[in-house]
Amino acid sequence: MKLISMVEFVLKADEIEEKLIKNAEKLDRYELVVDAQFSFADKVKGYANFLSQPLTLGMFVPCNEKNNIVMEPDLFNYHINKPEISLYEFKLKKYQEAKDRVLFEGWELVSNGKWGAEIAKERITGHLQFNITKYKTIEHLIIERDLTITPTAIKKIGL
Repeated sequence: MKLISMVEFVLKADEIEEKLIKNAEKLDRYELVVDAQFSFADKVKGYANFLSQPLTLGMFVPCNEKNNIVMEPDLFNYHINKPEISLYEFKLKKYQEAKDRVLFEGWELVSNGKWGAEIAKERITGHLQFNITKYKTIEHLIIERDLTITPTAIKKIGL
């Protein structure tokens, strides 16, 4: 799902709500009308809360709770013995948890220094590269960036 502005979201959600209400009225099921109205309000509130979140590096690339990068472990770097394999499995689990928290698909870290984190769609070419500290919230990205959200983000919004 592409990230869209709040106005676009409200208009699309309103269109869906109107269809639900018309169908409910045809069936004389006015409790469904109320449900559709509450559902609309919940979705709009969820999207507004999502857009107003301050940006973090972990929204784009796997990071731990302290917003430190978590790299995918490479099994090749571990010896084949029980303690090493257990360490690999632990690191792989932490990486997967961090990856599951990512909200925007397809970004790579270019650099992370005193001027902030630079990310890009393609690290090598710098395609669509930008510094995330330039933007305050998710909503600020919508104007300039074409972002696809992950299933984690869709769940967080409440869709």
